[in-house]
Amino acid sequence: MSVSTTTQAYDDAAEKWIDIRDCLDGEQAVKAATTRYLPHFIPHDADRYAQYVQRASFVNVTGRTQEGLVGAIFRRDPEIELPTEIEYMRDDYDGSGQSLKQLGKLVAGETLAMGRNGMLIDHPVAEEGLSEEQTRLLDLRATVANYLAEDILRVESTAVGGKLVLTMIVLREIEIVKTSKFNSLEEYRYRVLELDEEGKYFQQMYDDSGPVTEPIYPRKKDGQFWDEIPFVFSGSKDNRPEIDKPPMYDLARVNISHYRNSADYEESLHIHGQGTLFVSSELSVEQWREANPNGILVGARTGHFLGSNGSATLLQLDANTAAAVAMEHKEDVMRALGARLISQKGGNQTAEAARIDSSSETSILNNVVGNSSNAIQKALQFACEFMGGNPEEVKFSLNTSFFDDTMTAQDVMAMITLEDRGTIAKKDTRSKLRSSGWIKKERTDEDLDNDSINRDIGI
Repeated sequence: MSVSTTTQAYDDAAEKWIDIRDCLDGEQAVKAATTRYLPHFIPHDADRYAQYVQRASFVNVTGRTQEGLVGAIFRRDPEIELPTEIEYMRDDYDGSGQSLKQLGKLVAGETLAMGRNGMLIDHPVAEEGLSEEQTRLLDLRATVANYLAEDILRVESTAVGGKLVLTMIVLREIEIVKTSKFNSLEEYRYRVLELDEEGKYFQQMYDDSGPVTEPIYPRKKDGQFWDEIPFVFSGSKDNRPEIDKPPMYDLARVNISHYRNSADYEESLHIHGQGTLFVSSELSVEQWREANPNGILVGARTGHFLGSNGSATLLQLDANTAAAVAMEHKEDVMRALGARLISQKGGNQTAEAARIDSSSETSILNNVVGNSSNAIQKALQFACEFMGGNPEEVKFSLNTSFFDDTMTAQDVMAMITLEDRGTIAKKDTRSKLRSSGWIKKERTDEDLDNDSINRDIGI
């Protein structure tokens, strides 16, 4: 068994991930997969098959749906609280200038589509022998590296004292190898995260032939070794290391089936839409060629000599509409699966109707948002331990108000009346007003109470 050997659970899920990823990437990726989605003709005809693929149309419902749902999550910015030690991560979590908001979009989008995502929290190791001042000047910072489902090849864990402990994770990475001044190629490298026999965390790089680096033991700010692997999973069901079902797999499969119907429909139109001319004549072959040196051109303003008893018939078949009907049916199925962007909703649809129409999506979103928020917060807490901060001061929470909850003035007055009657509490009223935008989200109950006191005493 080599470092790149995957588990059976990974292999089973990988086939689904390929379908989803191709759909997310769009028409070019789907068409590049050729026979994975469009089988060859029998007998094989390479030219006809190439035209068959070219004419097919892939409507990227899967990708547009993912974008739309992530957009619903980020209609409001996430709530972020960071201690001073990792405040820099708000605008640069990975060392390349990516913000935590962008990390949130990445994690939520991947978890929503693939049902799995991972984050490794790492810290550069300073050279031995440097003074504390020299180390400080290097400005070594903890970072978060995100890993897609396809790149988490193997996960091993064990239960210790009722707690699940990760013991080994194999991550696949791509390394750019220069072959000349102007050329390079991509090669796989494998980062192995592991606990040694003493329970200390270390990592080591491999290629397909074996280790390419010595083991590296990251340390916390206080110099202590880690007794756990600082890696966090985000899943569609929960954040355990097991592989969850991809929420968008069913939609992707119907999307691909719709693409197949499109290919058959366009092929049918191409064949049936072109008439075939049948000619009969008593002329010999030589006489025919002499009378019609350019052959027969089908179209107006062109005459042809067919000889005695000659005739011509243009045969044109009606198009086969079965594929088009199948496409319409699958569009209905995709709408039912949550593809709200496949068709334009009526302008008079109410917000409540939109919520009902998307109830299944909302339940998926709620779970994905909760798991993604918890995973990112845990990742930031690991980073805090690397940098010597207090993990308890970290807060990261994605928006869960996916729809416009705007209240009318009549709604506000009705809530105030219910509050006056003691039916609901003032806190409930303020919470509703915040969610609808009537009160700014950052204004606390204490802020509002202080404003009321100041008005009463004339300040």
